[in-house]
Amino acid sequence: MWLYDALTIACWIIFIVYWTVASTHVKHDRHVKSAWQSSGFAISMALVFLVVVATLAERDILWELFSIYPVVPNSPIIDAIGTVVCATGIAVAIWARVHLGRNWSAEPAIKEGHILVTSGPYRFVRHPIYASLLLAACGSALVGGSIWIVVLITLAGILMYRMIKEERILFAEFKQEYFAYKRRTCLLIPFIL
Repeated sequence: MWLYDALTIACWIIFIVYWTVASTHVKHDRHVKSAWQSSGFAISMALVFLVVVATLAERDILWELFSIYPVVPNSPIIDAIGTVVCATGIAVAIWARVHLGRNWSAEPAIKEGHILVTSGPYRFVRHPIYASLLLAACGSALVGGSIWIVVLITLAGILMYRMIKEERILFAEFKQEYFAYKRRTCLLIPFIL
């Protein structure tokens, strides 16, 4: 249904706009990149997401091209659930990004004056942005169908790589503080994983 497509697209556009604006106000990476380089990366990623979101608008055409059998049933109830799941994921990602503040980095890195953020959603999970993006992609898959399942699988692989890298970097920087934080939080899903 076009309403759920439009709402899901609106969720991703809100995410893209917020992420792009917020990425310009970050601390400098301690070793390699300037804030401008990080912003450039974020802007390019935002454009990639915009292209993916545009595919949602053309899902009927893509459905014919990429899917002989429907993976997700085309139902207004499933579309509504998917839209709510996507919106929840985007909202949590923005909430987490607000708490991360100027410590955010386009690529896993330690910033000048970096602090270990343990407030907001970081009280429960170590990677709430990644978890919420996966949740938003799951919701989008319910609305958009098979093309979003490909996006979800690709995104999961990229984020898993980033999580492993970030865990190493943060442990090397914060040692016992990070070890204690790791013991009291989950990786992605509160109280489960």
